[in-house]
Amino acid sequence: MDWNIVTEGFRERKSAWIYTFQKVDLIKVCERYNIKCSDKDTLDELRKKISAVIKETNKEETVDDKNKVSSGSEFKMSFAGTMIELFKKGNNWNAFEKQLGAFIALNNVEDSKKSALLITRLSSAVSEELLSVCENVDPLTLDYAALISKLSTLYEPKGNEHLSRFTFRDRKQKEGESIKDYMVALRGLVTKCKFGTNETKGQLKDQLISGVKSKTIRYELLKESDKTLDKLLKLAETVEMALAEMNDDKKKVIQENKQVEDIENNEVSSVHAIWNNNQGQQRKYYNKDNKVLIHQQQDTQMIKTQIANAVERRIIQRINVIFEKNTRVD
Repeated sequence: MDWNIVTEGFRERKSAWIYTFQKVDLIKVCERYNIKCSDKDTLDELRKKISAVIKETNKEETVDDKNKVSSGSEFKMSFAGTMIELFKKGNNWNAFEKQLGAFIALNNVEDSKKSALLITRLSSAVSEELLSVCENVDPLTLDYAALISKLSTLYEPKGNEHLSRFTFRDRKQKEGESIKDYMVALRGLVTKCKFGTNETKGQLKDQLISGVKSKTIRYELLKESDKTLDKLLKLAETVEMALAEMNDDKKKVIQENKQVEDIENNEVSSVHAIWNNNQGQQRKYYNKDNKVLIHQQQDTQMIKTQIANAVERRIIQRINVIFEKNTRVD
């Protein structure tokens, strides 16, 4: 018998599923949902009773999401927040348990209904395994804590405590990983180490100091190692931010120095261009026999003036670059 089909049918207010169940199964459905019935009822009578309850529920849906199911009984048909997904084999049991606990707290689910809610959120395969460990005891008769214990035995990972602690202590901050992301990774690993509640924070502090990649951040943390974990984490993030800003400034300086070098190289190139141009002007006035110079050499003072003007322009450009740099710093 698949209770998920039953739960889905009541939630969606559909009754087609009733005709796929046998009499003994429908009696169990009536018992769970407080629908009056007896062993003397025929299969058709049971179907009619359940169908009538589903129709009544559909008609009497109210703003506060409570419906009259049978004489004097009520149950909540909708909840605050999104209904959690079914727990299936291979899913993370610890995550599911915490999510279900939060859902129960959010909706103020009564203790008498917690077990039923838990069972409805189990897949068919998981429900079968639960039945096998209950040893002929109806899971609905067990309280919520007992069901959680049995399911934890089946699906909670059996980790190696020593291996988990080794993995935790071996975790170092990766290249490009922020302090915040590094701490998130450490918190995820430390949950498997089974340290005491008070010991966990101390272990996180030690690993933060020893595993951080920057020597500067480690030095600052060691100076304040008597502080709480939260304060050390805030200090590490502050130093990390300061180092990042310093690296940005360093990159700007390198870029500006490259601009200055380019200007200096251009100065030399300009001088060479003027000189080569002058030499070319001299060579083109030799006659074919290359014996008689028919053009007088250009005035030497003119060449000096051209070179001086070129150098002056490059120097002015360099001064402007330095001036812009100082203006940005101010």
